[in-house]
Amino acid sequence: MYYCLLLHHKTIHNDTKLMLLKTLLENIKHSVKSYNPPFEISYHTIDEHTVFSMGKNLSIEALLQAGIYCASTDILTAIGYSTTREKALIQALEHLSRMLKGREIRVYI
Repeated sequence: MYYCLLLHHKTIHNDTKLMLLKTLLENIKHSVKSYNPPFEISYHTIDEHTVFSMGKNLSIEALLQAGIYCASTDILTAIGYSTTREKALIQALEHLSRMLKGREIRVYI
């Protein structure tokens, strides 16, 4: 299964959000020993306010834990979880779009 964890904030710089994602997901990667096969992580920037992490083989529980941690920092956090990368990204973008009350975010895959 593929996941997408998307962060959006207008005043926090993308480098800070990417560092938060990397630190959080790398800690999960090294602290949970039951993952077989090991999960993969990649990091991307959509625009000047939005970044996301995408990967596979991360349990839904670990993904939700990471999402709750990010949301607790007052950063809009959207999660997608699906059988393909594209569907996971689209789920997260739709979730973010609903949180932003209809504002469109376009991504070309």
